[in-house]
Amino acid sequence: PWKPQLLIFVVLFVAAVGLGRQWMQHSRALPYQTDNKTTRALLDFARKGPGRTRLAELTPFAWQTVYYFPAGTRYAEVTTALGIDLFSGKSGHLDERGPLLVFQKDAQVVEAVAILPPLSLSSPDRALHSASVRVRAQDEGGRVVLVLE
Repeated sequence: PWKPQLLIFVVLFVAAVGLGRQWMQHSRALPYQTDNKTTRALLDFARKGPGRTRLAELTPFAWQTVYYFPAGTRYAEVTTALGIDLFSGKSGHLDERGPLLVFQKDAQVVEAVAILPPLSLSSPDRALHSASVRVRAQDEGGRVVLVLE
């Protein structure tokens, strides 16, 4: 009498493990980085204190345009601005802790990075061109904030 119950348990267990693994992979597959050479270069620049430099000098790759999306921006807005769906059709919004920078060259995404604490970043414009965009570090009450300009 216990064999059918054991078989049902094994089938349910295997199904649960499969669904759990798929959910874990789905939740980890972010289309952007949170810790890489670009974020470390920005953090190092910020730690030096107030100053200004070209953003292109802090990135280890060539790019033409950087897009700035504030924290909480809907995925659909990012897709519309870029003309590329970074989020594979998922609905939702960016992390509330910080903005997303997306670097493009020849209409292709070169890199996408989330700027999370301890970094703070703002920009008056959504799209900025590599030839002219600068990063300014400014002290705001003991906290360094980066501003794209």
